[in-house]
Amino acid sequence: MTDHDPAAGPDTTPLLLCDLETTGLEERTEYLLEVGLAVVTPDLTTITARQSWVMPWAPALLDPARDRAHPAVQAMHDRTGLWDECRAAFAAGRPSPVPEIGAWVAEHTTPGMPLAGSSVAFDARWLAVWAPKVTAGRTYRLVDASGIREFLGRSTVGAAVVASRPAPVKAHRVDPDIDDTLAELRHYRDALGLAPAPVDAVAVMPGQTCLEDHLPTEEAAR
Repeated sequence: MTDHDPAAGPDTTPLLLCDLETTGLEERTEYLLEVGLAVVTPDLTTITARQSWVMPWAPALLDPARDRAHPAVQAMHDRTGLWDECRAAFAAGRPSPVPEIGAWVAEHTTPGMPLAGSSVAFDARWLAVWAPKVTAGRTYRLVDASGIREFLGRSTVGAAVVASRPAPVKAHRVDPDIDDTLAELRHYRDALGLAPAPVDAVAVMPGQTCLEDHLPTEEAAR
């Protein structure tokens, strides 16, 4: 895949934000519970497509997985209701959403669109196993809010920028967690004085649906 040439101006490729909820850390032995995806313009201001999916799990499989999970993970998904939602999805006869996820990705993204998120290497690893059409043919480069945070935190000025970022909700559900990531990325963009790429240069893909922007206002992000 050809690298973007900075001499040609800002990269106007949209970002594919993702977030997952799982039963643990190991993608080949533990279970995926929820997937969230959102396409955002390169200036980070507009979500052009967004969807989330809960995975249906039979209690005969999910309950032992819950028992094996770390106590903090057990309590977290108890608190958010995600264990129950996965059981309810199975009881309602919902099929695996993986084919629907693949179709959504085909409609709303292009292979050159990088994955973005917080600790997004974790999400990319899980998606490659559980929903490979999300990562197939995509650039291996990632836009990671947590990586930017780690880098900035190693200098006095950068640490001040990190300290002033919007307080994350930390809801441990994919939709609000994606909102947390977007708010953090916008904060770094604004605090560092980075002019956004021109939105009118972004090609709108066929079938793309413009949704309400869930991001906080410019004043609230500061």
